[in-house]
Amino acid sequence: MKRLLKSKWFWALVLILLATSSGCLATKLKKTFERAGFIEEWTPQDGVVHTNVVYDKTNQLDYDLYVPTRSKLKSPEALILFIHGGAWNSGNKTDLAFACKRYAKQGYVTATLKYTLFSEKNKAEYSLDRVLKDIENCLEHIKRHMEKLGCQVTQTALAGYSAGGHLALLYAYKCQKTSPLPIRFVFQKVGPTDFHPDTWDNKADLVAGLVSCFNRKLLSEEDILSGRAEEYIRNASPVSFVTPESPPTILAYGGKDRLVRQPNKYKLVQALKDNNVTHATIDFPNSGHILSEDPQARDLFTQEVIRFAEKYFQP
Repeated sequence: MKRLLKSKWFWALVLILLATSSGCLATKLKKTFERAGFIEEWTPQDGVVHTNVVYDKTNQLDYDLYVPTRSKLKSPEALILFIHGGAWNSGNKTDLAFACKRYAKQGYVTATLKYTLFSEKNKAEYSLDRVLKDIENCLEHIKRHMEKLGCQVTQTALAGYSAGGHLALLYAYKCQKTSPLPIRFVFQKVGPTDFHPDTWDNKADLVAGLVSCFNRKLLSEEDILSGRAEEYIRNASPVSFVTPESPPTILAYGGKDRLVRQPNKYKLVQALKDNNVTHATIDFPNSGHILSEDPQARDLFTQEVIRFAEKYFQP
């Protein structure tokens, strides 16, 4: 773990991902955020927002729920759950409020959750499996909560940005059969898909640090490079869990992203092709990690999500 905290690549990861989500930077980055599509208006006529709905009292985890007005609500009701980014150790559910608003205005129930973040205090207990359990518990709670509101949510799509994109993919591929709600499709932007060192520009120190955090197992660069950590790498990599039954997938990556690089896209696309999984790839050729320099691609991504929703959410 000390190796991770001393790694310049780790801190580059943290700083860049914080820059995509930190509220205190929103003013300075307003124009960039507008180009990236990170702003969406919302009025009472669009629907009702239920904030801070607790789904795990013990760990103080909650979600915000966006319910469209009755006249706009699709039938049968479908949920889109958004998972925020932030290097697995930061970020907030409100970072993806804009996305919740955008797709709730299309008639879908949407939500964005808090989940367990890695920290020095919880490093002995933290793992990806714990975060996946958070997602499962949140879906189950939303299902019950919507019933109390007089709506029966029967299906879901998962979505995320960066680290949240990684978690959305991992849950959709790994937990598909145990999910409280059937997963009809998954969509994400700039999410890591594989943790072999060649995907991360052969930065074995960064990979060792991340995979150690994910698995509660202290791993060295030698463990990564020698293959001794293969099981732990596989457990963290969404590409490892793609099967012919995996849900349809939409993915987007920046051509100039120096953080989550193109091999993440290539490896996931290849896995989806090998398993004949329906997928769509939206390229942002001029953009870095924030995907702010390709407005046409931004709009195409939104249109593709709506198309998938109309096609794969079942009546």
